[in-house]
Amino acid sequence: MQSIPAVLVLELALDQETPVTLFRRLAGDGPGFILESLGGGERSGRYSYVGAEPVRELVCTGSASVVYHRDEPGGPVTDVTPGPADPFAALRRFVPRRPVPAGFRFAGGAVGYLGYDAVRHLERLPGRPPADPLLPVARFMECALLAVLDHRTHRLHLIAPVLAGPGQGPEDALRAAQRRLERALAALEAPLPPRPPLRLGEAATAGAAGAGAPAGAPGAGDGASRGPGGPAGMGPGAGSQDPQDPQDPGAVLAGVRSNVDRETFLEAVGRAQAYIRAGDVFQVVLSRRFEFPWPGGAPAPETGGAGGGRPAGGQKPHKPGPVDIDLYRALRVISPSPYMFFL
Repeated sequence: MQSIPAVLVLELALDQETPVTLFRRLAGDGPGFILESLGGGERSGRYSYVGAEPVRELVCTGSASVVYHRDEPGGPVTDVTPGPADPFAALRRFVPRRPVPAGFRFAGGAVGYLGYDAVRHLERLPGRPPADPLLPVARFMECALLAVLDHRTHRLHLIAPVLAGPGQGPEDALRAAQRRLERALAALEAPLPPRPPLRLGEAATAGAAGAGAPAGAPGAGDGASRGPGGPAGMGPGAGSQDPQDPQDPGAVLAGVRSNVDRETFLEAVGRAQAYIRAGDVFQVVLSRRFEFPWPGGAPAPETGGAGGGRPAGGQKPHKPGPVDIDLYRALRVISPSPYMFFL
């Protein structure tokens, strides 16, 4: 009797896709993830990963944890299982146990984050801040479809773990994994709805130094140049901005607020420096949270049209205005880190 493989792998040339385009094709409006390494330059990483079609999600609030189950990968939640408050204990229960195929460092599993407050389950610390329901202490997902981008060999591997769902036998699970790979391949072959190019700064007016494009012309696309204030020309010198326009970066900046004002933060920095000089501590992590109303969201659901239903790969149609992946597109342009993530 032939044994059932733990995963199915499809190898393709990596010559047309980026982590962002793969996420849009395979995950659409999510849920899913990107673990991205820069593929060139002075600092580069070999692999990037894109996950789609989650079957389980773990959410830890600090006082409890729950696991959300989906019978169909990427489908609606069908069951909820409570778990321990300790995020490390909950994660140990959650992490799937299956072999990694030869030649891969990672071929699927639990992907997510542990917040700083998870340390309170390892050490006794005073001054516990109030729980934030929008920012769990830990959140992880297990996806049924993984894309591995090898920037060194220019190969793309689509990986579908063979996962037995409720009432499924090994053969059924194998056929389901084959269908996931077929849907993923169809999504790669289908046209990708365009997103507007990111404007990284206003074009110079005719006659100015370095001019050559009319005023207000669109930017050259992702990563072509950087405006004086960051992405989309935010900050001084970014040109005219309409605070009522949700697509104008000035409208976003106008709504930015922090949980700690500048004077209080600088005072804390001074106290931390004094503690270090006195030898009381050797490291202090100070941070401020900046929040702003995000005008974007997920792409609008498909309505009508021939065939109906969900496009290949779970992709939703394009709609005007910013969507969540656009925020990641802007951040990845200005990030000094060679490693980035989108969850």
